[in-house]
Amino acid sequence: MEKIFEYELELSGETSVQMPKDAEVLNVAWQCGKLKLFAIADTTKQSELIVFEVIESGDVVKPLDWHFRIYRGTVAEETTAYHVFEHFAHEGEC
Repeated sequence: MEKIFEYELELSGETSVQMPKDAEVLNVAWQCGKLKLFAIADTTKQSELIVFEVIESGDVVKPLDWHFRIYRGTVAEETTAYHVFEHFAHEGEC
């Protein structure tokens, strides 16, 4: 059975999230004063740890090859914009 999940992300840096395997990110949004990520997934699948990184406009970006980030969306909140990326393993990593 598929279900839509909601996850709260930190406003900067990395947030590790337990999500069902093969979850599909639907959207990122500002809700009730918090940065949220929404994903749809099959609830019968095993969970896996996914790392999301939030980078505020103007922040220094830590070194990580851009080939290992997937852009998931931008949320603008008053004077700040938050850019959300999903990390995935480098070759040879689990």
